[in-house]
Amino acid sequence: MLFGAALSALSLVALGVAPSLPLFVAAIAPLSLGSSLYKTAVDGILTQSVPPHDAGRLIGAVDGMGSLCRIAAPLIAGLSMEYAFNAAPFVLGGALSALGAVALAVVVPRVAPTGRGGGKAK
Repeated sequence: MLFGAALSALSLVALGVAPSLPLFVAAIAPLSLGSSLYKTAVDGILTQSVPPHDAGRLIGAVDGMGSLCRIAAPLIAGLSMEYAFNAAPFVLGGALSALGAVALAVVVPRVAPTGRGGGKAK
């Protein structure tokens, strides 16, 4: 999971600083891989940390928040490109992904799943 978040962060920054279209396109593959690893791992940890009857509700809430982010992201990206620099959305996305990786490194070790539906803080 941490690897996926870190790979996503590095790939987003690489997209922003890519000097050519082929390098830009090449940076998309690791971004897709990192995002897939990260999302799958987070969903697994989340479902293991709540009782089984709450897992669907939690995943729905997380996906709903993701939808809100996908609505806001193009607006923020457009403004950052207009008022900062063209690579700003990628650099900002990379910074946020790196921040998420650090947060995961701190939070996840503190939650120990005790089987299906019962994570307890250490």
